[in-house]
Amino acid sequence: MPSRMQASHRKHQQSGSRWSDVSAVGFGVVLGCLAFFAGCDGGSSSSTSTGSAPSESPAHASDQRRAVPDTSLKITGALAEYFALIQQDQLGAARVRLRRYLDAQPNEGLAHFLFGLTYHVEKRYGPALESFARARELAPTYGQTAYFQGWAMYYMGQPDEAEDALLWYIQGSPENADAQFALGLIAYEQGDLDTAANRLTESVNLFQQSERSRDAEVGKALVRLADVRMQQGQLEVAQQTLSDALTLIPESPELHYKMSQVLRRQGLVDQAQRAYDTYEELWRSKHPTTSFPE
Repeated sequence: MPSRMQASHRKHQQSGSRWSDVSAVGFGVVLGCLAFFAGCDGGSSSSTSTGSAPSESPAHASDQRRAVPDTSLKITGALAEYFALIQQDQLGAARVRLRRYLDAQPNEGLAHFLFGLTYHVEKRYGPALESFARARELAPTYGQTAYFQGWAMYYMGQPDEAEDALLWYIQGSPENADAQFALGLIAYEQGDLDTAANRLTESVNLFQQSERSRDAEVGKALVRLADVRMQQGQLEVAQQTLSDALTLIPESPELHYKMSQVLRRQGLVDQAQRAYDTYEELWRSKHPTTSFPE
């Protein structure tokens, strides 16, 4: 394979692309899943919601968090209206209303969760985590807080804490494909390839079974599973996994680049070059001002 392959790939990585087409969680889908935990109370103007608890001592709250998540808890009343604003990306309006709500009811755990969620959507994970921590103190059995807390911790470079939150969450929601995906990413980064393969395989299966999932969600899990197989030296399995992903997201430059690498490692030079040429072509189409070193 010509050396310009590696050189231009490095150039692309430095050009500002986040390679986000398959690497990041699909947040719109996440909010859609969360909607199943929200329920309107028929338009009542009351500002109550299920799942709040009085302020507790830190030790008691810690003990409560170890209980199995209560999947029956739902966001209702005024909080459901504020959640709808978050879904509509009206984050400022949602925060204003939630801040006013918390001024009146500072011990409402689900309100703290939603307040943190407004920051999470903006990828402001520091303030999001502050609100999520408070939410888990006040509503310790509401599992969705731990789910978003886990992702925020992962993005903040706290994999052990993220793993703890997500492992607790899946006790109540083992069918959540994104949670299994996150745990697979954490295991992979920790070097536990067997656990990573198991988690990511489970994520793929769950995404495929879900009527709400999109091709991109299945594809992203397949790509990371292929990464694990490559690290395990299972190159033919990695190649097939990438092929499956390409049927779902054929326009992903990253996928074609990865395919070129796994083919090259098997000595399939011509096929690898064709995969790389496709990668380069897709990259040019997505980044028309990018120049390639000669």
